[in-house]
Amino acid sequence: MGDPRNVAHANKVTQEKQQHEAKHAQKAGASRPAKKAQIADTNSAPNQQRSALKPDARKAGSTRRFGAAREIARCSLQVKELVEFHSRSNVEKLAELSLTIEEELKQKAFA
Repeated sequence: MGDPRNVAHANKVTQEKQQHEAKHAQKAGASRPAKKAQIADTNSAPNQQRSALKPDARKAGSTRRFGAAREIARCSLQVKELVEFHSRSNVEKLAELSLTIEEELKQKAFA
């Protein structure tokens, strides 16, 4: 696997791209004019078939959206874990350096 920083950056870029596309999709959906009410035909069987298909189509679309949202949440958690790991390692390094410097200063004082 590559450098964790590169992986985290790639995840961040894909997440921002998905958010950007979602915003444009929302704007495109909001700018559509409202559909005019259709006059009911005397033949109601085709209308019933169309209305029966609409909830399934909505359900499939919402499943895709939730799947994308789940993927975004998973990626953001991975990035968060990477950031926590790096911050902990940096704190540990700083603590180690400060102890080393204190010991050297004490030894100079004794000498």
